[in-house]
Amino acid sequence: MTPEGFAPYVLPQVIGCPDPLLKQAVVMASIEFCQQTLAWTEIQDPVLLIGGVADYDLEAPSSDAIVVTVRDVWLGVKRLIPTNMEALPRLLPNWSTAESSEPLYYNAAHDRNIIRVFPKPVSPAPGLSLVMRAAYMPTANAATLPDFLGQRYMEVISSGAKYRLMTMPGVAWSNPTLGTYYRQLFDAGVVEARIAEAHDRTPGSISVQSRRFGF
Repeated sequence: MTPEGFAPYVLPQVIGCPDPLLKQAVVMASIEFCQQTLAWTEIQDPVLLIGGVADYDLEAPSSDAIVVTVRDVWLGVKRLIPTNMEALPRLLPNWSTAESSEPLYYNAAHDRNIIRVFPKPVSPAPGLSLVMRAAYMPTANAATLPDFLGQRYMEVISSGAKYRLMTMPGVAWSNPTLGTYYRQLFDAGVVEARIAEAHDRTPGSISVQSRRFGF
């Protein structure tokens, strides 16, 4: 969907707001929402593990998306372990030169769009592939937004846009008091979505994992 699709849910409370400013507020609210909840998650097609290659690209689902963080990496049926650069030498003392037929760890310290696996794979089994799951957010100039934001979180994103617009000083639609109210609605929606994502939107107990690393 487009940011303009949120207009009927935002404009009645910010009469006089020009369309470009409305679009910007919706996009920025969507960015904040996705950053805090990791709700925009995509699983990529398998990427063949190549001997002598440690770095693998993370592809964005569109030109309007950028990576927030890597959530999971699987090698066949095995889940690789995320690690930051501080912990890596303890886990793998010879990490800079270590080689193996199968890596055990991964990191994204050098580029959010690339993961690096450790040890470096050498002579991997034929057909062995990496499957990566990453969280995304819209770019600052996004022309489109993922449909699920409107389908599941229309009220939350709209509240986020309204609080941004209402707390702007010196404009006809400025209303800091009401803006604070919509900020609270937005924050509550973020917390609810974050909890749902911690469950992967399925019932059951939360398994705590390290979500961000190496940045």
